[in-house]
Amino acid sequence: MGCNTNAWLSRFWEFQRLVTKPLGLILSVVLIWRLIGWPCLLGVLTVLAAQAINALIARALLRWEGVRRTATDGKLQKISQFVEAIRHLRWYGWQDAWLKGIMGARQRELNLRIITSLLNIMINFTNIFASGLFPVAAFYAYTSLAGLPLRIDIAFPAIELFRLLEENLREIPELITVLLNASVAVGRIEDFMSEPEKDHTEMPSSTTTQLELKRASFAWPGAHSNVLQDITLKFPVGLTVVFGEVAAGKTALLQALLGELDKRDGELIRPDEMVGYCAQTPWLQSMSIRENILFSSSYEDVRYKQVLEACALVTDMANFKHGDLSNIGENGIGLSGGQKARVALARAVYSRARILFLDDPLSALDHQTAEAIVRRCLAGPLLEGRTTILVTHRTELCRGLAKQLIEISEGRARVFDPEAQLSNVLHKTRSSDPGDEIDLKTREEEQLAAVPEKFIEEEHRAHGGVKASIYWEYIKAGKLKWWFVLIWIIVLHRLIDIAETWFIKQWGEAYNKPAERRTSGLFDDLPSPETNVRPWLIGFFLFATAVSIAYLVVYGFMAVIVYSTGKQMFKDVMDHVAHATFRFYDITPVGRLMNRLTSDINTIDGNISGLFCRVAFIFITWISSVVVIASVTPVFLIFSFALTTAFVLIFVRFLPTSQSLRRLEVCKIRLPK
Repeated sequence: MGCNTNAWLSRFWEFQRLVTKPLGLILSVVLIWRLIGWPCLLGVLTVLAAQAINALIARALLRWEGVRRTATDGKLQKISQFVEAIRHLRWYGWQDAWLKGIMGARQRELNLRIITSLLNIMINFTNIFASGLFPVAAFYAYTSLAGLPLRIDIAFPAIELFRLLEENLREIPELITVLLNASVAVGRIEDFMSEPEKDHTEMPSSTTTQLELKRASFAWPGAHSNVLQDITLKFPVGLTVVFGEVAAGKTALLQALLGELDKRDGELIRPDEMVGYCAQTPWLQSMSIRENILFSSSYEDVRYKQVLEACALVTDMANFKHGDLSNIGENGIGLSGGQKARVALARAVYSRARILFLDDPLSALDHQTAEAIVRRCLAGPLLEGRTTILVTHRTELCRGLAKQLIEISEGRARVFDPEAQLSNVLHKTRSSDPGDEIDLKTREEEQLAAVPEKFIEEEHRAHGGVKASIYWEYIKAGKLKWWFVLIWIIVLHRLIDIAETWFIKQWGEAYNKPAERRTSGLFDDLPSPETNVRPWLIGFFLFATAVSIAYLVVYGFMAVIVYSTGKQMFKDVMDHVAHATFRFYDITPVGRLMNRLTSDINTIDGNISGLFCRVAFIFITWISSVVVIASVTPVFLIFSFALTTAFVLIFVRFLPTSQSLRRLEVCKIRLPK
C-alpha cells in the first residue's frame, strides 16, 4: 500500500488540472453556444450520454481496482516471506515450490491488471468517440432542425472550438483514473485505520511501578484459543527466571507483558514507561556494532565499556579490524549466532529501561561464555534495581540469582521458591552437553573465518542516459511481433489524422466554389456545403469513428505488451533471485531487494510501455508533419533543422539533471517513517 499511496501523493502537483480541464470543457461549450445557439445542445447530449456510460464503467473500474490491489498485497506478502526465508528455502531446496506460489499470485495480479486496463481504455474510447460525434450532432441540429445555413464563418470557428473541447475531454479520463486510484488508496487507508485498536493497559494510577498479571488469559492476535490461561504473577525488582518445555508459552508470556497478545480475560498492570526487550531471534541492523548497541541512545563511555565487558564482547571486538565500529551487514550476517545474541543483549542492558525482558539470550552460547554473562551481567551492577524477566533453559546457571522461578506448562504458570528442591523440574530444561557446545563454538569460528570485511555492496548507479541494451531487454520481453504490429497501427492512426485534416481543408475550400463546380480529387461527387452539408458531416463522422477505433486498437495492443512484458521480466527476476549465490544474499540488503521486486516491478507494469508508444507516436507525427509542411513550403526544412538542433542541444543538458532530480524524489518518497 505504501508504494502506491506515495506514488499518488507525489502527483499532488497535478491538482490544478482537476480545475483547469473541466473549466476548459465548460468554457468550450459556452463559446459554442454563443456561436451556433441552441443546436449545440444536441452535441452536449452526446457528451452527457458518454459520461453516463463512463460512470457505469468507472464504477466497475473502482471495484476491480480494489480487487487488483488486494491481489497485489497478496503477492507482496508472498515475496516478503520468500526474501526473508530465502536462505532456509535454499538449504532445503524448497525455493522452486515457493516460487510457484509467487508466480500464481503474480498471474492473478496480471489478469486483474488487464481487466482494469481494458476498462480504462473503454473510458477513453467513449470520450474520444463522443468528442467526434459532438460537432456532427451540433451541425446536424443547426442545419436540419434549425434550418440555418452552415456558413464558413460559422463552421470552422466551431470546429476549432470542438477541437479545444476534445483536448479537454481527452484528459478528463486520465483525471478520472487519478481520482479513482486516489479513492481506492484512501479507502484502503480508512479500512486499515478502522481496524480495531489493541486494548491499552489500564493503569491503576500514574505512579504504578509494579508489573503484575491478575487471572489474565491471552491469545495470539486473530486466534480463537488461549495460549496463556488464568495467569496470576507479580514480578519483583530483581531477576525472575521463566523456564518450561519447548512451545509451552514462555515467549508468549513476554509478548503478553509487552501488550502484543490479545487479552481475553483478567488484568495486566504495567508501568507506563520504556521497556528493554531482547528477542529470541536477534534483530540487528546493517550498521556498526556500536550503533546497534546504542540504538540511538547517547554514548556514555564508561557505561558502554561496562556493557561490553558484562556481555563478553571485549575479546570479540578485538578480532574485528575496526573493532566495535565494524559494520555487521544485513541482519548481522557478519556475526556468529552467539555474537548476535550478545549484541542484542548488550543493547537491552545498555538502555535505561527499568524493566528488561530477555528471551533466551543464553541458548546460542557455549557453557563458558554463558556462565561468564550470568556472573558479570545478570549478577552484576548493571542490572541492580531493575526488574529483569529471563526466559531460559539453562536454569542451573542462574537459579541462585533468581528472586523467583516461574514454570510455564501448557499455558499455565507455577511459581517456585528458588530455595526449594526443584531437581526433577529443572532436569527437564537442562543445558546441552559439553560436546554440543564444542561443536557450536567450532561452527561459529568457521562462520567468522568465511565472513568478508565488507558485507554490503554499494548500489551501482549509471550516469547519463539509459543504455540502449536496457530498452532492448524491455522490448524483447514484450515480444517483437507485438511491437511491430503496434508501430504499423500507430502509423495508420497518424494517416487517419492527416486524412481528417485534409478532409476539413477540402471542406473549407468547397465553400468558395459555385454549386455547379465540384472539389477536385476524392470528393468530386460531394455537393457544395452551402447547398447540402449532410455528406460532409457523414464524412466527418466516419473520420472521427476511425480515429476512435484506431485509438482502441493501439491501446489494446499496448495492454497485451504490458501483460507480456510484466509476466516475462518478473519471472526472470524471481528466477535469478531464487537461484542466486549465497554471497549475493550477503551483500544485497533486504530493503534493496524488496525495492527491486516491488516498486521497480510496479514501474514495469505501469507507464513504460505507454511512454514507448507516446515516443513512437510523437516521432511518427514529427516526421509526417515535416513532410507535409515541406511539401507545401520547402523553406520550412531550414527552420525545422535549426529547431531540431536547438532541441537536441538543450535536451542533452537537461536529461542528466532531470535524472538526478528524479532519483532524489524517489529517495525522498521511499524514506521510511
